[in-house]
Amino acid sequence: LVGSEMCIRDRSKIDKLIKKRDKLDEKATDASAVAAAGELSQIEADETKLKLQKEIVNINGKLKKLYY
Repeated sequence: LVGSEMCIRDRSKIDKLIKKRDKLDEKATDASAVAAAGELSQIEADETKLKLQKEIVNINGKLKKLYY
């Protein structure tokens, strides 16, 4: 593929990964709110946030590879 074709292909992947990362970030924020409301223990909320943050880091790694 030439540069412009690679850019178009990668842009689609990048957009999907960014959307997925944003949704995971929202879920992590929601876990904090649910814990604050008493619907989830702080430990459960922290475990949920940690799992989501690991997924976000994984996505950020994929994005970094696509950007370069």
